[in-house]
Amino acid sequence: MTEKTRPAGASPRGKWIFGLAAAIIALSIFLIQRFYEPMPPGNWAVHDDPQALFEQARTQNRRVLAFFAARPRGVDDSWMVSNTLMKNKDNIDQANVIRLYVPVKNLASSPVAAKYQITQLPTCVLFSPNGFEIRRGQGRIGQMPFDKELLQGETKKP
Repeated sequence: MTEKTRPAGASPRGKWIFGLAAAIIALSIFLIQRFYEPMPPGNWAVHDDPQALFEQARTQNRRVLAFFAARPRGVDDSWMVSNTLMKNKDNIDQANVIRLYVPVKNLASSPVAAKYQITQLPTCVLFSPNGFEIRRGQGRIGQMPFDKELLQGETKKP
């Protein structure tokens, strides 16, 4: 009888197990990146429409800061959360605004995006207590422009 010998290297079973493990790891990374969406820091309400908070804003005489972001969150949205909203958490707290996170699944077909003329994500809009737009920032807004231009902005003239 002749004995079968295998060439040097991994066995077919070992290759199969390695491939399966690599596929599971890749799928896990994909799912984490796709569905894990950290909320902006602080107490952010999640609504499909800012209109839902304007009554509360009027009653409390507070402005509303709405953060419109893609869902699932894209690179620019995540950048805004980690580099602008987190770093400006104290400034947002001092501004005493009502915080609103508005997830937008499809910018082209979103009624809320059309209603508030959102043409780019992410977009931050500061509303007066009566629901009028005061300031708007689109895309990647840095820390200083966010604080100085958006949060401290004056009401737009009609």
